[in-house]
Amino acid sequence: MRVSVVVPVYNPGPYIRDLVDSLREQTLDPAEFEVVFVDDGSDDGTPALLDRVAAEAPNMRVIHTPNSGWPGRPRNIGIDAARGDFVFLSDHDDRLDPDALQRLTDFAIEHGSDVVLGKVVGVGRPAPTAVFARTVVDAQHDPALLMSTLTPQKLFRRAFLDEQRIRFPEGRRRLEDHLFVTTAYLRARRVSIYADHPIYYFVIRDDGGNASRRPVEWRGYFANAAESVAVVDAEAPDEATRVVMRRRWLRVEALGRLRGTAWLGRGQDREVLFEAVHDLLAQHYPVGEIDLLGANDRVAGRLALDGRQDDLQAFAEWEATVRVRPRLTAARIDLLTDQLELRLSADQRATVPLPPVLADPPAGYPAGDDVAGMQRVPASARAEVRLRHVGSGTVVKAAVRQRVEDGVLHIDATVDLAGTPALLREGRWSVIVAVRGVGKTPSDPLVVRPEERGLVAGTEVRVAGRRFLLGVGDARRVLLRVEAAGPVSRLRSTAGAVLRRLHLR
Repeated sequence: MRVSVVVPVYNPGPYIRDLVDSLREQTLDPAEFEVVFVDDGSDDGTPALLDRVAAEAPNMRVIHTPNSGWPGRPRNIGIDAARGDFVFLSDHDDRLDPDALQRLTDFAIEHGSDVVLGKVVGVGRPAPTAVFARTVVDAQHDPALLMSTLTPQKLFRRAFLDEQRIRFPEGRRRLEDHLFVTTAYLRARRVSIYADHPIYYFVIRDDGGNASRRPVEWRGYFANAAESVAVVDAEAPDEATRVVMRRRWLRVEALGRLRGTAWLGRGQDREVLFEAVHDLLAQHYPVGEIDLLGANDRVAGRLALDGRQDDLQAFAEWEATVRVRPRLTAARIDLLTDQLELRLSADQRATVPLPPVLADPPAGYPAGDDVAGMQRVPASARAEVRLRHVGSGTVVKAAVRQRVEDGVLHIDATVDLAGTPALLREGRWSVIVAVRGVGKTPSDPLVVRPEERGLVAGTEVRVAGRRFLLGVGDARRVLLRVEAAGPVSRLRSTAGAVLRRLHLR
């Protein structure tokens, strides 16, 4: 048998049905895979549902266990019971692509992989993207890439897990998947990334009750994070790998929660979180390692290490005002091609001065200019430009070309008016700009300053019985107005099109 899909289950209600359906729809021969549901003492009718599912499908079975309350034990029970050459771990409220098991196991067999990360897609919830930019056979040589995803929804060679005695820690604890996956990364002969086709879908539940969501007790959380750090310290093959892998818990789990809106949005647990991060840094991260980070992370790390919560609050309030600000630099409708053309630039700026701790920083802290310089737009930023119909909400995407120079994003966007049927809808279309992957990324109507109105005034074209007029509307928003052209206008539009073709020849 090729693969066992292990699914820990606890009170999923109807949300398990999509997973079950996706497993029934697998293109891999049912004789080549099994599904092991490990019911962790559900009391919502799920045990009976799973028994019916297993009765209808010879390759599906259920193991009923008393409630442990946490996913480590049911996952271990499933791994121990698995009969496949590989084990794939799934949550009970997500789903697999129909080709998932066929593609993953074919790939793992071809390349001799101990661990394969299959492409994950978010459905209403975030999913990692950079790690799945391309397929990589030997991904263990890029630990920074691997450490961007430590969730367990991956394919593991069962003999490898048994030989290395890799199992989940059990009991009431956090980040059990981090310890399991990190250990596998460090001990595997080959870790691969399969990005040629979607494999697994993270699905948001409409009741907000996904399997991984529980209130957090921060001291225990960071004590569990420290266990993964200790594994890296003990087993990383060299110092460079060790520092890169450790950085995951420093930046994402610890400092990421102390910065900007992430910190300001915290409730009454703010002080406990701050103290827990302080303890993690003081015990496991020397100042020299913190100082390898970017300026803003260095500030948060230094403030946490020094116990300066009030200054951290001021820094977070300043960071929260940093946002991307798109500006229109040119706009027209090309009368020869019937294309709407927009040229924009976008940078990041704060709306308030730096807090005193950065205006005159203590010894060892980044200078204020270094922190302000971190507002530069990174090369990884991605722009989206859309037209949205005011009223119906219909959206048309523009084709975008972009480049980043000196920390400023430059955007050229075009929309083919003649070749976009949706734009025949009469009314006003608002230009919407979004910049992804950097700071606060609003998706707002494009607004011009009073002195920039002339950039968009008086440009129009008549196409397919419609009159397209680019201008500035209420609240200085850039708008494309679409109106019926009328018989005479249509005649003029046809004549204009003929003349344009002649001119192009």
